[in-house]
Amino acid sequence: MSAGKAPSKDRIPTKVYKALNGKALQAFHVVLTSIWEEEDMPPELRDASIIALYKNKGTRAACDNYRGISLLSTAGKILAHVILNRLLSSVSKQNLPESQCGFRPDRSTIDMVFTVRQMQEKCLEQNLSLYIVFIDLTKALDTVNRDALWVILSKLGCPVKFVKLIQLFHVDMTGEVLYGGETSDRFNISNGVKQGCVLAPVLFNLYFTQVLRHAVMDLDLGIYIKYRLDGSLFDLRCLTAKTKTTERLILEALFADDCALMAYQENHLQT
Repeated sequence: MSAGKAPSKDRIPTKVYKALNGKALQAFHVVLTSIWEEEDMPPELRDASIIALYKNKGTRAACDNYRGISLLSTAGKILAHVILNRLLSSVSKQNLPESQCGFRPDRSTIDMVFTVRQMQEKCLEQNLSLYIVFIDLTKALDTVNRDALWVILSKLGCPVKFVKLIQLFHVDMTGEVLYGGETSDRFNISNGVKQGCVLAPVLFNLYFTQVLRHAVMDLDLGIYIKYRLDGSLFDLRCLTAKTKTTERLILEALFADDCALMAYQENHLQT
């Protein structure tokens, strides 16, 4: 965890937890273990304090021109990291498509730019039509249906215990806004994944993958690209051979909530 992150209202920075040793470290371990075993989280570790940062565009009177930053308890972040490691190893790797490069180790926007560029070039070389629609979801993380997310996690093989621990970060969560030295009344945050939490991007990826699969299930989307793996990856002369040639359906290119859907015909993307 970065030591430069702003702390929550408890004012305990990351460097304090990094310096824990001896009995202090043991006591902290007892706190996290009790949360894990009893499935009960103190609100101080769950709730958020939100500050609004102006985006430097448009009128300052419009709320949409501000970006909300959630300040979260460092202790809660540490527990979230523990859960994240298990989520990545046991669920994420097996259930995220190769086309999703958002918030995944050793992947970036470069991979998706390369993919789209290659699709354009190879469709041109192989005399295939290509239509792409680019989709950017508005407030994607805030609009995740939590009840649907719990069902998806269960269907993907998450143990009941694991789902309950993730729910602890969301169920009964409240927030407050800090502005000009004043604090608003607390309000419920009942939808979306937890902003500022390391679990949020991974949970969204798992959720969006299933939503997208359901949405395009009966649609005629995707482009079939031929290639070889014997040193002549896209050699057009070799692609006519019936052996050693593979055909792969490329449906989309994803980076978190940024989505590019591909099809042979324009009307297929308008369905």
